Amino acid sequence: SGSITHNENFEMIKPALIKILEKFKNVELHLAGHLDIPADIEKFGNQIVVHPYVDWEELPDLIGQMDINLAPLKQTLFNEAKSEIKWLEAAAVKVVTVASNIAIAFFIILSSCLFSTDDSRP
Repeated sequence: SGSITHNENFEMIKPALIKILEKFKNVELHLAGHLDIPADIEKFGNQIVVHPYVDWEELPDLIGQMDINLAPLKQTLFNEAKSEIKWLEAAAVKVVTVASNIAIAFFIILSSCLFSTDDSRP
């Protein structure tokens, strides 16, 4: 469940998400928290499920309903200092995380999938 600061992180994976949503009509993208939903994502209608910001105590139940947890982080000093909490929250409910390949990734490389923005293929 993200804060408003996650808009720029979301933007970096948006092109890949659009490709996936266009190609696979059975895929749903669940968005939680404070995120401005771009028009080019909103157009997918029923494939987009928006959840309000949830308290940390409710977050495991919500994450546990997902198949994949996305943790995009733009390469910034602030993001490099973040902990692996996004991975830990998902791992606790047996959900795999696809995360940005930045400093925190070294903690989670064994059980997750890392991506780099150099490769835009979904």
